[in-house]
Amino acid sequence: MISIAIIILVCLIAFHKTIFYKFANDDFEIARCYCKVSQLVDTKRHDKPIKICKVCGLEQRKEAKNLWQLIDWHLNGAQYTHFKLAHSLTLGIHIINCILIYLAFSSNNQSLVMALLFSIHPVATQGSSVWLSGKGYGITTALVLLMYWLKWLAPIPYIGTFFFSMNGLLAPAIFIGTSFWFYILLIPILIIWKWKTIKAAYNWKYTIIRQSRNPICWDNVVLFFKTIGYYFWMCIFPTKLGVHHTYLTTYGLTKEETKQWMKLDGYFYLGIALTAALLITRNFGLLWFFLFLAQWANIITIHMFIAERYCIIPLIGVMYIVSQAINMIGFIQYRYLVFGIVFTYYWARTSAYLPIYENLMMCIEENTRNFPGSVVAWTWRGGVENNLEMVNKSFDSWLKAWQLRPYDLRLNINLASLLAARGNYDGAENFIDMAAKSPCLNKKQEAFRDQRVALMREQLKKSRSGK
Repeated sequence: MISIAIIILVCLIAFHKTIFYKFANDDFEIARCYCKVSQLVDTKRHDKPIKICKVCGLEQRKEAKNLWQLIDWHLNGAQYTHFKLAHSLTLGIHIINCILIYLAFSSNNQSLVMALLFSIHPVATQGSSVWLSGKGYGITTALVLLMYWLKWLAPIPYIGTFFFSMNGLLAPAIFIGTSFWFYILLIPILIIWKWKTIKAAYNWKYTIIRQSRNPICWDNVVLFFKTIGYYFWMCIFPTKLGVHHTYLTTYGLTKEETKQWMKLDGYFYLGIALTAALLITRNFGLLWFFLFLAQWANIITIHMFIAERYCIIPLIGVMYIVSQAINMIGFIQYRYLVFGIVFTYYWARTSAYLPIYENLMMCIEENTRNFPGSVVAWTWRGGVENNLEMVNKSFDSWLKAWQLRPYDLRLNINLASLLAARGNYDGAENFIDMAAKSPCLNKKQEAFRDQRVALMREQLKKSRSGK
């Protein structure tokens, strides 16, 4: 009980202020007016008539029939109207996860170290402790830990994992080599049951990168080891974090960018070393890490962008390895010293990173500061600034993204639109010409590009003539 009390206390001290945070990133898509008295005005969004509160700037909320419905909406992300309730539920899920780590891994000193390191790890903020839209990953984590703790009841939480995220797909494989090995048979059963969901996710990722659907090819072998190495390094040394990372982001967009990402680097060799270590040592922490990262590492999916929330459950495996290493130190004084250093490092990184969840612009600015080479991050920043009518800043952000990918269709169209709105028609024409040269991998892309360019030229022609 003392250990559990320590875990709860650490979580509350580290994250209590997040209860007063509002919304960031994708939270806004389902956030609704939280004012006690809404002051609604009629407007349109995507040509659809809606009502917006002129005080908080959010869409009109639906009124819950009772407290249980209100909690259900905030838990499942149907609608956020009470940010304190939403953040309290998210923090509560994180505390449960930390307690379950302690209980599931034998309730000893090593599992306490695991739980404490996980509790304040900055990578966990995107899918367990803070971010509202990532709480589905946190709930899946809790269900997977319940599987491992209450082995006889494992099939029940396993079925539940698929209602929140795909992170738990291979969870029964953690029972390899135990008397519960037969749980592995649940994996194909669940895949058949949820095949439409899996196929839709698989096809969506394939559509994004426009590459071969064959998962057994040299590109995917390289990407697998690179992804494994990158995530493991990020879990050990979380120096730079964000919604959009630079690494592997532009793989598959053009032949040149794909060739660039196929070059072998340090993360690739780290992935090779980790695979060899798993095969030689059969370390359970490494097995856990590999199993739960597999669906995000180009085996089940063709390619998935780097994101901390995909690494929430694998992070437990890495913390198992770290706590195991600390526990192997002979002198107890040195053991406490090393634990203190690692704990302080993760706490400091989390404390510095937490403010990005306080509001959307802080999140975006930190992302581009950490990953200045991310085209996606700068494009995202420009889009949000444009929506907030910060036109000059939006232009600057899109221009920085354009400097990284000058033949990007969307960026050239966006920049042309902004210049045309300013009356700089010659500048807009230049960007439209660049858009017309955007590289395509197939006829379908060419047709889409030519259609967008033709539409922009027509709009620019009308603007020039004053119509």
